Amino acid sequence: MQGFLEAFCIIESKKKGQSILSIKDKVYTWSIEDSDKAGTLASGKICKTYVTDDLTTLLENNAVKYMIIIINFVIRTVVSLIMAFCGCDTESIKLQFVTNVVFICQFFNTGVLPMLCTANLTG
Repeated sequence: MQGFLEAFCIIESKKKGQSILSIKDKVYTWSIEDSDKAGTLASGKICKTYVTDDLTTLLENNAVKYMIIIINFVIRTVVSLIMAFCGCDTESIKLQFVTNVVFICQFFNTGVLPMLCTANLTG
């Protein structure tokens, strides 16, 4: 939902300190200015879609954010455990390898995956 209806719902949710959920089931009445039905009144829950979309977007964004953090933690832990069992000649070579692998995995996880998830791949 964009444009006038989105702005209207945002303004309505900020009136009198209401929460955004309070306008979800509010019924609005307006007059139709069409040539066939001039002066006719119509009513509906015009902010229901806006509230539902807003809450869904908030939930999905937070889910993706925390999934990236969890996956990065798992990647770092798994790489460290693998390197503990792998025999490296020196400690500095082991730390260098762990640092490089963790960096590449976390870069892919936090940089490339969100970009691919939001990409418009139609056509």
